[in-house]
Amino acid sequence: MSQRLSPLDNTGGALTGGDQLDLLALAPTAYNFLGVVRDPFRAVIDGHDSQNKFSILRYASEREASAAYALLSSRLAFWLWHVTGDGFHVTGALARRLPVPWREQERVERLADLGEQLWKDALQRPLISKNRGRTTVAYPPERDTQLVDEIDAVMEEVVGVPYGAQLAAWHEQLIVVDSDSERRNLIRRTKQ
Repeated sequence: MSQRLSPLDNTGGALTGGDQLDLLALAPTAYNFLGVVRDPFRAVIDGHDSQNKFSILRYASEREASAAYALLSSRLAFWLWHVTGDGFHVTGALARRLPVPWREQERVERLADLGEQLWKDALQRPLISKNRGRTTVAYPPERDTQLVDEIDAVMEEVVGVPYGAQLAAWHEQLIVVDSDSERRNLIRRTKQ
């Protein structure tokens, strides 16, 4: 269960002091992945100064926040956002729509472990872009398709539908524009 807090701006905004390990930041827009940040201040530290503020979600514990990070980094979450939204704006309603197994401790722990691994991996390859003098920092999860596959496998069990392969193929077809580009092989499930 999450609680929405005030948006985070590039100065730390409404969040000051204390332990922030139970938080996630969710970018207000998306294209090929949802901009989920496990450490809300990390993007700001890495240079994020966009005027578009992150939404901050607070969870009951650090482990629940890590599990939520995994879930929001899944292809299921991306698909749900894509089919229920406008394909650009991301709202807190997405987190409320996702099937979260909070009462299934074993699955929550598995998602938390995967979320922590995925965040450590994403930190190694931030995506930094500049537009009109502003810097946006994001941490794309799809660069580690094996971990995302594992997250989707857990969520397949939760929803009871074996969607993983179909959703992965849909996602790849959606985001890969130039199939001959070597750079695109970074996000492909199967290298060509």
